[in-house]
Amino acid sequence: MPLTQTQNVEVNLAELDYKVYAGQSTLYAAQALNVVYLGESPVKLMDELGWIQNKTFSRSDIELADYVSLLQQRTPPVSDLLWNGQPQHFAFQLPGTLTHRSHIRWWYAGIDAQTKQTVWVGALSYDDGLKLTPYGGIVTVLHSISPDVDVEREQLKTDVFRLNDRWNAENIQLASVTKNNSQHDYFTDGHVLVVSEQASYVNNLQPSESIEFITMNTQS
Repeated sequence: MPLTQTQNVEVNLAELDYKVYAGQSTLYAAQALNVVYLGESPVKLMDELGWIQNKTFSRSDIELADYVSLLQQRTPPVSDLLWNGQPQHFAFQLPGTLTHRSHIRWWYAGIDAQTKQTVWVGALSYDDGLKLTPYGGIVTVLHSISPDVDVEREQLKTDVFRLNDRWNAENIQLASVTKNNSQHDYFTDGHVLVVSEQASYVNNLQPSESIEFITMNTQS
């Protein structure tokens, strides 16, 4: 669904799908969606944390000369991941090498039904080398993703707190505990980092909403 068609859709964090895929086929193993940003846009936060915005193959017009230049700058275009069938709206990386770097892709998800804040969801991981991978109907060389996505989540949380007290960051059990297997390219304790420009997400809920939220997460 295009961004313009999701702007007024209300969502509940406890009901979102916290998995993304490298393609539409069931042959692709799931990757983790492990960050939520509540606010107008995560771009300013990324900038203040020193993340570099990447071009993406689906949303950027990349000529051969552009591609070579980006490689020389160690900021190559980011391959697409799909959340709810849609490629990321933004992608960022920390400074690194062509084969080793932290990166995050962001999708606009809608409006939180409980706090009425804008919701962005992010897939944060670390490239730790290269491997042969089916992509776009062919087998090609893509980055190998470190399966321990919780390490990157915790580092981002630390960085947000180190930045200043404008943003709140807290781990909430929104996803399922997952083991690295043929269906998943990662393992996680199921916590998702929720970053917001206001106070604690859970503390922002009304008492009845908070009880409902906690109950839904206990049952998921």
